[in-house]
Amino acid sequence: MGQIGVVGSGAWATTAAKILAENGHSVVQWCHRPDYVNPIQTLHENTLSLPGVRLPDTLTASVNMDDLQSADTWVICIPSKFLDTLPPLVSRYRGQAIVSLIKGLPEHTDTHSVADYLQTLLRSDDLAVLSGPNLALELAQQLPGASVVAAKNPQLCRHFQQLFSRPYFRIYTSDDRLGVELGGVLKNVYAFAAGIADGLRLGTNAKSALMTRALAEMVRIGKSMGANPTTFYGLSGIGDLMATAYSQSSRNWQAGFNLAQDKEGNRSDRGIAEGARTALLFNRRLPTMEVPILSAIATVLTGQETVSSVMTQLMQRELKSE
Repeated sequence: MGQIGVVGSGAWATTAAKILAENGHSVVQWCHRPDYVNPIQTLHENTLSLPGVRLPDTLTASVNMDDLQSADTWVICIPSKFLDTLPPLVSRYRGQAIVSLIKGLPEHTDTHSVADYLQTLLRSDDLAVLSGPNLALELAQQLPGASVVAAKNPQLCRHFQQLFSRPYFRIYTSDDRLGVELGGVLKNVYAFAAGIADGLRLGTNAKSALMTRALAEMVRIGKSMGANPTTFYGLSGIGDLMATAYSQSSRNWQAGFNLAQDKEGNRSDRGIAEGARTALLFNRRLPTMEVPILSAIATVLTGQETVSSVMTQLMQRELKSE
């Protein structure tokens, strides 16, 4: 079997590398700092991002991007705000099959999705995206889960479907790459909103209503950008939304919860969580679209409103049909 290169050192990147190594592949994980590499090499554990999880011996780590050049397949999994670290990949690219696990948006670019950005950067004919309810620690512990991989080329879909499928990890395919990617991106915003609702102790009725209307906003945004609306009723849409909105281990949920609780010591979470960044970016890109929940989050993040005031405004909007 050929070698697979994984770009990223976080929990999800490490879990993906673990899954691939378990499937018998030789995997090299590129990390941006030696303090990630050394424990993986010596202890077979990512002590910084995924502590307590044993990694296969066939998974190695490196800070040298040249080690990715010999890989036949690339898996790219970094926070979207660090996309500017990827241009050095261009000189190492020789036609590798690529899948993006990134659930965020490019900022300083004309492209509207990470997949399009990567395809343009690397001058690739096609690349895939993989998304779904994939909380890293649960999959690292081999708890059952499922996700969807999407690409324009069905053969590329099947390639990654086979690479990632495990007895505990079921992979479906789709031809709606944009919709699958947007599902993973947008759910972060509404998981952030769910954390706020829980932090305010608004109750189960409120949270259920919030998530239902959140899905309506996800469909509206996706449709406006050319995605298939039905994609959002699948694993990368409502599936991922449910996982991240109801799991207290979700970074986006935690950031929203801490904001609502006004925990000053945890304010830095908002800089890490993709949902906060995504809400601000979409609010600028879709200024006239009716997306009240997303817009409300953006006004809170920019200091224009408090969480209590936006909740009141959402509940007092003009009455309408569903």
